[in-house]
Amino acid sequence: MKSWLLLVFFFSGSIFFSTMSLLSLSHISGGLYFTLFNSLLALIIGLTFLRELFAKKIFINIKRIQLISITAILLISILFGYAMFYPAEFVGTILNYFIAFTLPAILLGLILTKEDLLLAFSRMKYLNIYLSLTIGASFLNARNFESGRFLEMGGASHLTIGYTMAALFAYNIIIFLHAPQKNYKVFAAGLMMFNLMIIIFSGSRGALLSLILVFLLVVLSNSNKKKHFIPITVLLGALTIAINSIINTPQFAVAIERISNGVINSQQDQSSQERIQLYEIAYNNFLENPIVGNGVGSFSKEMGMYYYPHNIFLEIMNDFGLIGVTAAGFIIFSLIGRSVKILNTDYRFHIIVYWFLGMLVQSMITGSYLVNSKFWITFVIIWLFTKDKIKKNVVIN
Repeated sequence: MKSWLLLVFFFSGSIFFSTMSLLSLSHISGGLYFTLFNSLLALIIGLTFLRELFAKKIFINIKRIQLISITAILLISILFGYAMFYPAEFVGTILNYFIAFTLPAILLGLILTKEDLLLAFSRMKYLNIYLSLTIGASFLNARNFESGRFLEMGGASHLTIGYTMAALFAYNIIIFLHAPQKNYKVFAAGLMMFNLMIIIFSGSRGALLSLILVFLLVVLSNSNKKKHFIPITVLLGALTIAINSIINTPQFAVAIERISNGVINSQQDQSSQERIQLYEIAYNNFLENPIVGNGVGSFSKEMGMYYYPHNIFLEIMNDFGLIGVTAAGFIIFSLIGRSVKILNTDYRFHIIVYWFLGMLVQSMITGSYLVNSKFWITFVIIWLFTKDKIKKNVVIN
């Protein structure tokens, strides 16, 4: 149960939007319906947490106390911002998103065991195939194919799809390296190329950067399998070149141009320029109150609507000042250290590190860390991870 909750919650956006698109129900795949879907997941997670709590399966230790303290500080800060900027609706939006997305992620992370993680890795193969098929079907949709974006999934879901492909790429490369059967390796290699193709098609630069960093981390952490990286690197490189030649629509060229401008010439890219402006606003706000910051919601007040700097460190600097960003830096470095230790354990646990890296990249270029459930679920798992022996035998197919 908990292993499935982890997978469905982590991939909730892509599962919802791609399924709606597959069923030709994209007209009801708006934010309200997704919020209801995620609220149902949050309710199930909350009830599961209470069940574990009353069954005394949650053991209080220093790590859990630290996590509860971090959660309490953030929640109190949001409530304080709500009181300070009342009746502004944007702080209420932050509070609602925090309760609906971030809090369930933390609660789920608190009750997951190493056995649950192994079961999740085993069951990931079903979700890997399902998402590949549904997103592939949406990719072949004429409207999407011509536009270079996943319009049938609505809004900014092309970003969700991009980061989903990066997460699936991490899983597929683990299977490629460690699966004993050759046919599994071939299948995983094919899916890795598909993951890259969809990321390029979506135009998501953050997802592409996440994929590249994950690939480099996998190379560094699996140096004993160097011979496996030569063919897959050649295949991925050839695919990257071939994609632009095979899919030769003017709209798809926009996605390629968006990625290249963001990497090579950001001055010509509107999205990059908008982010630079947001960075400047957040930094200037920080200079007004450099020690303790301006409080959660202050950036949205400056913008006149619910918004964020699109960078985790600038957002923390804006809200909590030097005190907050120093604490955040310490926590992030601690998580990186713990991640290195996980990479020295069973390879099936490596997926959490790769996902966390992807979410950390995402938090530095888009979205708000306060409402990024994927970031928090991987954060909590890594924070609580220990090298203790697995308590019971888990059969992994």
